[in-house]
Amino acid sequence: MPQQLEVTEYDVIILGTGFVESILAGALARIGKSVLHMDTNEYYGGSWTSFNFQELLDWAQLLQGHVEESSGNSQENFEGKKALPINFSKARRQAYSTIEYEIYGILKQTNSTEENEEYLHKDEQDTSEETIRHVSTSLSNFERETLAKLLKESKQYNLDIAPKIMPCRGELIELLISSGVGRYLEFKALDKTYIYSDQDTFDKVPCSKEDVFTSQTVTLIDKRKLMRFLTFALDFTNSPETFEGYEEKPYEKFLKEKFQIDGKLLSAVLYAITLIQTKANDVNTIQGLTYTQRYLKSLGRYGNAAFLVALYGAGSEISQGFCRISAVFGGIYMLNHSIKHLLIDKSSNNFTGLIDVNGQQLSSTYLITSIDYIPEKLLQENEE
Repeated sequence: MPQQLEVTEYDVIILGTGFVESILAGALARIGKSVLHMDTNEYYGGSWTSFNFQELLDWAQLLQGHVEESSGNSQENFEGKKALPINFSKARRQAYSTIEYEIYGILKQTNSTEENEEYLHKDEQDTSEETIRHVSTSLSNFERETLAKLLKESKQYNLDIAPKIMPCRGELIELLISSGVGRYLEFKALDKTYIYSDQDTFDKVPCSKEDVFTSQTVTLIDKRKLMRFLTFALDFTNSPETFEGYEEKPYEKFLKEKFQIDGKLLSAVLYAITLIQTKANDVNTIQGLTYTQRYLKSLGRYGNAAFLVALYGAGSEISQGFCRISAVFGGIYMLNHSIKHLLIDKSSNNFTGLIDVNGQQLSSTYLITSIDYIPEKLLQENEE
């Protein structure tokens, strides 16, 4: 049976252990607020979590499976308050679409049919029908073999649902240091960046002066262009005449016309250094120069890398770090704990608390929640 709480009144109730909610939980607990932090999921990170292979299959199956519909928008009454139903399962399922995966069988190259058969069935005894059922009952023998090996090594790596990289200089890294959360985390430098070309090759992107000079994929003329541009971008605000008239024009146009950067070099600057995630024309020159400068200023702090990667998954690990700070300062945590209703005062229309899966009423002055826990009625009234 889900756990019942002895204390039922708090300053703040927080629903969801996503990135934003977790930072707020740590901050509020640290300044002395009583915090109850709850999540229907059994893991930290919300939509930014990471899974091992087995967990990823379970998660995909959960989202593809049947979801029990709640009473929808029907409003109930609870001790003179409006009780708005929460349908977390439905909200979570609607947050994702087109979840597809395939298993590719790998045939080991051997000298005889007998050796191939031996390889094929070597781990068959460890591959239970129950495990295979996570994916499909129509797998070929080689696909079953591949799945069995992946499941055996499931905990050797994590797969990030929302992959993130963090600049070595910026607000987040300073927050991790000043708050002490960084002590709980492990990071790895993103040592190399590559651009995939039309010739089906991966070309390394030179990011520092040493990289530019030693690069075998950049011509001497392009090296000069790139060094001239990077020198300007590092301190571009002191040379406004260079980008005068281009402020609102596409960054791509500025690079081509002012620095004659095009082709592979242009792609490297736009997508590996500036990290544009949309169409190039959607980013103007000031935005592009700001992103490029951030990249350049991040180099050198932790070696020859501009970005760090959380070793066990960005969103989930950083979120869990802030939750740990909250717990140290008295925050109460309940994972794998469902919420049934939010309680709204009829006269003031203010939030007063919630009812959990046990039917227990938990009260607070403030509510912080991810969108997954907002009742449909409120979302329909005001989508913002």
